[in-house]
Amino acid sequence: MKNNYEIICGVLPEGTLRKVHDFWIENRILTEPEATIRLQNLIAVRLREEKVVSVATVKVYQFGPYGVYYFFSTSTAISERNRFIPTQENLLRITIQYLRDLPVRPKPKGVVAVLENKRISPKAAGKLGGMSYLGTAPDGNHVMYVNFDGFPLTHDATSKHN
Repeated sequence: MKNNYEIICGVLPEGTLRKVHDFWIENRILTEPEATIRLQNLIAVRLREEKVVSVATVKVYQFGPYGVYYFFSTSTAISERNRFIPTQENLLRITIQYLRDLPVRPKPKGVVAVLENKRISPKAAGKLGGMSYLGTAPDGNHVMYVNFDGFPLTHDATSKHN
């Protein structure tokens, strides 16, 4: 069976925003006020046959004591029976690449992502997006990261590589 996925990054059409809002509410991921607020940070969505199956939101935050900026992202996906999603249809990987190429100042050093679907293991996220495990958020969600320069997060932020 051929997968009919479509990924949209950046500015999303109004109809897609409504679908994402409904996705969050119907799957009890967010409450009404949270869903409306988070739409302002929506950066990417993956659709399968016109239905939302995963979304990514993003903000830029200062991270750590050195004033280094990171994209802070949340990734939400419904579970699908398909265990193999081709690279060109992988929302996490495409979102990271989109953010890497995004011309913003100050340029964030990488992406820190909270995986809101507890069924996505850190191992799977590592394979899907090339991310490394950072820890667990207070709500139990896994937190992953990737640096655009390839160095681990524990790398000295004052070094010449930053």
